[in-house]
Amino acid sequence: MYTIVCLCYSIGYPFRKPIWTNPIFLTSLILLTIYNVYKLISISKWENDLYDLVSIPKEYRNKLLWLSIFILIASYLFEKVFVGWFTDVMQKRDSRKLK
Repeated sequence: MYTIVCLCYSIGYPFRKPIWTNPIFLTSLILLTIYNVYKLISISKWENDLYDLVSIPKEYRNKLLWLSIFILIASYLFEKVFVGWFTDVMQKRDSRKLK
């Protein structure tokens, strides 16, 4: 979830530069996502014992993966569409007040 937040809040316009203009941030985000998906899909018995985790059935881990993908898409679209639209509306309203 924290990588989803990083991706969604890094939408460039109108607040900051696009995500691909910061290669270190983009690389770290990609590597963290790959690592998290790997850990979700294939965690070993040794790691369960090391971190004192409860073993989760594979079907449930797959559901968690698909749920994370859905949340990523929904969050990104919300930030891209709604926040962009809302920002445009507020800027137009403020420009009308100045006239």
